[in-house]
Formats: sequence, C-alpha cells, structure tokens
Amino acid sequence: MSEVASVSYPLHSYHPSDYPPLMACSICRLPGHNKNNCPNVELVRRREEEKLRRAEVRQLREENLYSRIECSSFVVVNVQTTGLEGCGRVIEIALVGLDTDCGIEWTWHTLINPQQSDMGRTDIHRIFREDVVDAPTFRDVAGHIVASLRGRVIVAHNTHFHARFLHDELGACGIESLDP
Repeated sequence: MSEVASVSYPLHSYHPSDYPPLMACSICRLPGHNKNNCPNVELVRRREEEKLRRAEVRQLREENLYSRIECSSFVVVNVQTTGLEGCGRVIEIALVGLDTDCGIEWTWHTLINPQQSDMGRTDIHRIFREDVVDAPTFRDVAGHIVASLRGRVIVAHNTHFHARFLHDELGACGIESLDP
C-alpha cells in the first residue's frame, strides 16, 4: 500500500486592524476617503442634479400626455380592405366615437364600393362583390369620415395598417391631412 502524505498548513489569524479601513465614501461610494475629503463631491452633486432634472422632465411629459389624453375624445376605427400590402382599397369602415370618459357617443358603419372587381381575401373579411354593388364609394363618405376623425385621438387594433389605408383613400379624394 502506498502512503498518503498529509500536509498541514498553519492557520492564520487575521485581525481587522491588520488592514487599512476600506469604508466607502458616503458621497461617491469609492473606498479610501470619506465625505469630508471627497474629491468627487462636485461630480456627484452634478449627477444628482441631472437625475433630478430628468425625473422632473419625465414627470412633466407624463402629466402633459395624461392631461391631453384625459381631455381628449377618441374614435375607434376598423377597416376591411381588398389587400394587405397597401395596394388594396377600403371595402368597409366602422367608427365608434368615445367621449372623454370613454363612453360611447355614436357609432357609424358602412360598406364601401371599391369600384373594382377584385375583393381580395374574402376568407378573411367575408365581404363579396354583390355585398358592395350598391354601397357608396369612399369619395361619397370621405367628408363624414374626416368630420368624425378630426380633433379626436384615433384608436385601432393595428393603427399603422388602418391609418395607411385611410391616408391613401383620403389622398385619392384630394384630402391630404386631418389637421384642423
């Protein structure tokens, strides 16, 4: 059998007084000095002021945003289209006007005659050519749509999609902006 050598290491006794104090400065949190001789007092003060300024700006922005939303009325928009890529036409539009407390003020809905035979993905919207033959064109209802949207916050499930189609259809009618 082989012998296993045993090695013993001396135990050291460490005392806190053997080491210099590593207390962190209460100003800059760096070790080695204290708040009475901190070289970073001015830097830390500027950082704290900047943090405070950013917090105040953020609070003002939030208050401004919330106050604008609180006193705004909304319109919920939904459109059905013949295409998904921006080359389609609106074939149905629904608008729901909400007051500042989000209570329903009014609703409006109509099918739209796209003046084309291709109705797009009927498996999605279930609107067929025969459904829109006698429906008004977008130009016929554009004035009502603009009056309903103007001055209201627009809400939609996919706002970019809906806004793009509304912008294109209104542009084709010669209406470039909904601004008051």
